[in-house]
Amino acid sequence: MGSTVVVVATTAMATAAILPLLKHFLWRTHPKIIPSPLKTVLPRLSPQEIDQLEYKTDAFPGARDVATPVSPVSVSPLSFTDTTTNTL
Repeated sequence: MGSTVVVVATTAMATAAILPLLKHFLWRTHPKIIPSPLKTVLPRLSPQEIDQLEYKTDAFPGARDVATPVSPVSVSPLSFTDTTTNTL
């Protein structure tokens, strides 16, 4: 009778210790992605405010925003054959 209680108690303690670890590794929460200002700010701006922007939305033709966990990154295809100077 005594050994059964020890086995049950040990099993319960092991289960209680392993479940939080399994939850952490099997059901990870994904980081929240910050939405792009093109989708959050620009739709609310008036045409006059858009004209006053330092960098226009079409400054780099063919550019697209890639959502990352930290912030959106603007990716544009650059070709050094089209320009006279190479900027790194």
